[in-house]
Amino acid sequence: MGAGWYLQQEQNHQSSRLTYLKQYIAQLDKRISALKMTEREHEALLTRLKVVEDLQQDRNKTTELMNLIPNGSQRAFMSIRSASVVITSS
Repeated sequence: MGAGWYLQQEQNHQSSRLTYLKQYIAQLDKRISALKMTEREHEALLTRLKVVEDLQQDRNKTTELMNLIPNGSQRAFMSIRSASVVITSS
C-alpha cells in the first residue's frame, strides 16, 4: 500500500462525487423543465382569462345598451354614428 493505492482511492472518491453531481444536475434539469412547462401553462391561462374578461366587458356593454331601450317599446331601431348611439322607438 503505497502512493499508487492512495491515488487510486482519491480517484475513486472523486469519481463517486462526480457521479453524484451529475445525477443531482439531471434532477435539477428535470425540475427546470417542469417549471418551464408550468410557466407556459400559466401564460396560456392568463391569455384565456384575458379573452374571457374582454368577452364579459363586451357583454356588459351590450346589456347596458339594451337597457337604454324605453320600456314598452315593441320596436326599437339603433344606429351607430362614430362614437354615439341613437335609439328610436316606433
